[in-house]
Amino acid sequence: MKFFVFDSSFGKDIYANKEAVSAFSMQFSRLINDDLTKPIWFLTHRPLWRSTKKALFTFKKHGNLPQIKAFGNRFPSNVAAIVSGHIHIAQILLMDKIPDQIIVGNGGALLHSQDQEPIYEDIEFDYSNSKHYLAREIKSFFGFGFAILDLDKHIFTYYNKDNDKIYSMHLNKDFKLID
Repeated sequence: MKFFVFDSSFGKDIYANKEAVSAFSMQFSRLINDDLTKPIWFLTHRPLWRSTKKALFTFKKHGNLPQIKAFGNRFPSNVAAIVSGHIHIAQILLMDKIPDQIIVGNGGALLHSQDQEPIYEDIEFDYSNSKHYLAREIKSFFGFGFAILDLDKHIFTYYNKDNDKIYSMHLNKDFKLID
């Protein structure tokens, strides 16, 4: 297994100027041109998709538009998962036709108060550039403290701040999440 560490610290989440999209595209091309035989976890500071919250009668869905425009639907098949932080929440997004995304957003800071349900199903992410993505399921975790990826046992686990396990997910032989 390999980790591809992607620098998404520059740029804005909701504005996609040509410079940011071009820079992200150029960085991402290294992943596409790399050895595609080993499973890869794509590590990025900013989540591509995130934070489904209730807003009256609708869902509020966010994402990082420059990354989505640059490579949202270009992930090679050996990318097993996307792991990110940036926002202070803990979520697993089980996506349709693209890699699943894990958000490990604590990093020593308090989590944002979360006004969402623990599980949402069939959440669509639609963007003005005609790109559409579907999260089959979004799992949110509360009281989150940190996470551990056990490569030998193929298990990803969230723990609370008191070191108690709050959720585990098994990984297949290619390190993809098993839901």
